[in-house]
Amino acid sequence: MEHLDGHINRRRWFLFVLLGFSCILILALLSPARRAPLSPVILMNQPYAIPPAKVGFLDRIMPYGKAWAPLWRLRYALFGRKQNITIQNTIIDLTGSQSLKVIDCLPGEPDFADSDGVRVWFLRDAELKELRKRLKETGDEVVLDSSRVSLGDEAEAQLHSGNSITINGKPQQVGFSVDVLPRIHKRTTDLTTIVVYSEAVTNQSTARVDAPPAGSVSIQTNFALGGRFQLPRENAAIFVLRSAHGSTNQKVMALLITPQVNQSKK
Repeated sequence: MEHLDGHINRRRWFLFVLLGFSCILILALLSPARRAPLSPVILMNQPYAIPPAKVGFLDRIMPYGKAWAPLWRLRYALFGRKQNITIQNTIIDLTGSQSLKVIDCLPGEPDFADSDGVRVWFLRDAELKELRKRLKETGDEVVLDSSRVSLGDEAEAQLHSGNSITINGKPQQVGFSVDVLPRIHKRTTDLTTIVVYSEAVTNQSTARVDAPPAGSVSIQTNFALGGRFQLPRENAAIFVLRSAHGSTNQKVMALLITPQVNQSKK
């Protein structure tokens, strides 16, 4: 009898160890790997492209369909649902003296600056409110376009507002286009975005040999940016200013990004 009890106890101990090892293995698979912290601002080189987000471990192995709904409810109960985020992108024309008072309200030193004239500020709530107030005082004409999208964590969204024109027999998109991929963390919002603003222009006569013929229509890109931003939760917005560089005809353009993480649902 004692031999049988000892055998049962050893079997229970083996099952306990096996269960503990399985739990540790599952936690190791579910826990994200620790990575070196990213720079607050990383600008892309052209041509801009957003790498696809990696599919999570549970998303790869869990089956879909109504029959598996209880399993998904169990997952949400244990780990919660993915958070949603609302992102607004606003393109602003700061060409001209009237727009100086908009720039003057920004904090003294940008959080990032490069040799190509790109400067980036991470704005707090009070700074964002003051910036919006200055924009309203300057006039609606400085705000060229705006887009707004709500999406989930690690979900990519592409938006375009504008129209299509025909150049050399081929349709070309012109207007405001946004490509965005957010990754929501506890203390930061990791936001990868590509923003392009272009307009159709009628070419004027010029002495340049390589210039397009007068009266023809071409696309002029006034703003193009691809970057990845690590926005701390205590900040409310990202303001990107691209100064005119190398051409007197180039406009001074800015981009205001306001991401807002929504409350997650259990």
